[in-house]
Amino acid sequence: MNWGQVFTFNLSRIFRVASGFIPERYKSLAKMDTTPIMHTERWRLLRLNFPAHYCRVFIVLIFLGLPCTAGFNSGVSGEVREDAVAFYKAKAEWEKEEENFKKQDKPSKGRHNQKMLREFLRKFPESEFADNAFLMLMEEATCADWNGYPDCGVIEIRFYEEFLKRYPESEMKDEVMLKMAEAYYQMAYLWVYGKGAHSEKWSDLFRGESLKIAVQLKHVDNAMIRKGAEELEKKLKDDFKRPIAPIPAWVLDPRYF
Repeated sequence: MNWGQVFTFNLSRIFRVASGFIPERYKSLAKMDTTPIMHTERWRLLRLNFPAHYCRVFIVLIFLGLPCTAGFNSGVSGEVREDAVAFYKAKAEWEKEEENFKKQDKPSKGRHNQKMLREFLRKFPESEFADNAFLMLMEEATCADWNGYPDCGVIEIRFYEEFLKRYPESEMKDEVMLKMAEAYYQMAYLWVYGKGAHSEKWSDLFRGESLKIAVQLKHVDNAMIRKGAEELEKKLKDDFKRPIAPIPAWVLDPRYF
């Protein structure tokens, strides 16, 4: 059971009540009170960072029988997961800026303060959250609006390829591959219906790349990714006049272009 979904109280306030019993190194989590982090994420941090023997104090304070198991330990001498705290603080600040941009009806891409995320990657390059931070910074550098031309797609594809190269075992791999397939689709569409020069040959190439990835993602475990891949496959068939097979680029003879 995910206790974070059951107990929706503010855990950081309890930390402040228990400040006389908890060492200083655990009080850093209480600072997360003012950030828009989900309760489930707070609970995840606690299960990573909170040593089992402090759980007894926790139970006395809230009068609930939370399980005092080794799950509260970080696995490294009970030390606080500083990388997790640093990442979620940076992410919360990022999302706060995102909300402000929406309220002001301004585009957010390219406007975020990247300092905290960059500092996180510098200090914790091997963190399990590094792939997430890298993706956020990477997408920040892409075009906010393609303006009817396919050129921006090349930039996005290169970024996604770099992500997959750096984090081949990332849990976000399928999500990034779907983003790549969608970028290929957009490029294919604009090569036929965009503002610039039109080329069915280039369109066919990018459609083939997009379809190849979409077909692959239809068999992953994540239901949302499968649904996205199926919808993309349908668009690839419906939005173009002639059919296309999932042909990888290296199969095509250079003279084709």
